[in-house]
Amino acid sequence: MTINDKVDGTRVIPFTPYVAHLLAALPRRNDLVFSSTASKSGTIVIPRNPHNEACLVAGIDGLTIHGLRRSFRSLTEWLEYLLALSLN
Repeated sequence: MTINDKVDGTRVIPFTPYVAHLLAALPRRNDLVFSSTASKSGTIVIPRNPHNEACLVAGIDGLTIHGLRRSFRSLTEWLEYLLALSLN
């Protein structure tokens, strides 16, 4: 997965085959997995609203976008570590 990064410009994060399978199976309105029907660009502009809706549906209380980002960062650092180990 390639994401925009405000420090390096872009960052490539390795997926496990399982995560790639899960993302590929998600429904789409356009070529984006996480899209918006409310914005002109078709992308989510304010992620807080769909994040809060998803947390409500999932029964998750108190998960902030910042907390989710920190968890994602920890997971990707762990994956980068495992990838480095496998290359050695």
